[in-house]
Amino acid sequence: MRHIFLMQQVMTVFLLGANVAVGNGMVPDGFRVSLLGPTKVIQGEPVLLTLRVENTSQLSRYIVVPEIRRFGPKTVLFRLATANAATFEDIQYPDIYIGGMKNLPPKPLPVQCLQSGMTAEFNFTLMYDFPVVTKRKRLFDRPGTYTVEVTIFEPKSVPQDRLDIPYDAEKNPITPEPFSFEIIPPENAMDKMALARLIELPDEYLLYAPETFRSDCHAEAIMKIAEMFRDFSQTRYGRYCALPLGVALNTMSIDIDRKKIETILESAGQEKDFPLHREAMIVLEKMRRSKSN
Repeated sequence: MRHIFLMQQVMTVFLLGANVAVGNGMVPDGFRVSLLGPTKVIQGEPVLLTLRVENTSQLSRYIVVPEIRRFGPKTVLFRLATANAATFEDIQYPDIYIGGMKNLPPKPLPVQCLQSGMTAEFNFTLMYDFPVVTKRKRLFDRPGTYTVEVTIFEPKSVPQDRLDIPYDAEKNPITPEPFSFEIIPPENAMDKMALARLIELPDEYLLYAPETFRSDCHAEAIMKIAEMFRDFSQTRYGRYCALPLGVALNTMSIDIDRKKIETILESAGQEKDFPLHREAMIVLEKMRRSKSN
């Protein structure tokens, strides 16, 4: 997955404010492109989307690999509309510069060759919008119907024997039909209480991107997450709390039942419908390696 928080496969996406009329997609001849996902998502859980690209032509075709880039041109664009909206709003993430990176030219863009009849899939998780770099905002704060549109790109040409193109190379947009889904509130009373607590957590993004945990800056947040876990471990949101707690236990001491964390992560990792089941297994494996060392 890939996060931006877009989490790309876990990507978390960020919203900036240009408006685009709601359309019907635009896919060049020779491609069949679909945006797929669940039709209903429980409030407080990430939205997992799969972008499927098939080459239906008789020739090899290239696409720019749709990935979350922290610097340089975007290779995948998302737009979001609420129910009955006449326009989409661009979903983006802000460029994040590290050190002197902003003074360097962007790296070449990787491309993927699709042979005739070949299909490629790319997974993204939508969760957040960053109106500004320092302010995080949930994309799906309220129950209701949402429609998302995605654009990827086909390079106009690819140098022979290369799997990348210059960052400023000409590209044609590919925009499949939009995909609609419904955000619904949890039905269980304890889940509703847990969701209310979750929303108030400091740095609650750790529940969806546990690998971003840092003991030097998230110590207070992880203690609040531990409190929520002790109160709501049996709710659907307890699984999300277990993720950053499992990561944190490898580097710091927390007054929490480690065995319970492992049990919940093992169960979550086996639930293919759990949006972060892969992350659960990764965290669990690292916990077991840490314990054996």
